[in-house]
Amino acid sequence: MFINVYTSNPADQGLAGFALALGQNLQRPVRLLPLSRLPAPDPLRRQALRVERAELLDSIARAEHELGCFLSGHFAPDAGRENGLKADVDALHARLRAVNATLGLGKGGEDNG
Repeated sequence: MFINVYTSNPADQGLAGFALALGQNLQRPVRLLPLSRLPAPDPLRRQALRVERAELLDSIARAEHELGCFLSGHFAPDAGRENGLKADVDALHARLRAVNATLGLGKGGEDNG
């Protein structure tokens, strides 16, 4: 099984050396291919990511609202729960960034694919 590395310049000798070293380190053959051979994105995978993105946005809104209730005094002080919510919000934002990057979304949230 090959490891495919896609590049705009498959003839680049530096990249050829990298591919050779990578193949030796991983003990698998590495092929340098032009970007034109890059496979098209899977539409079902992209749709699943769009659904996940919507769910993440909803989860972030709920967690930030609940966190806001702690900060405004609507909920009784509970440092453990508040810190847990902060960690949850951070994790949700990290996953959202990863999903956005995979979908190729810009900062404006527009789908580029």
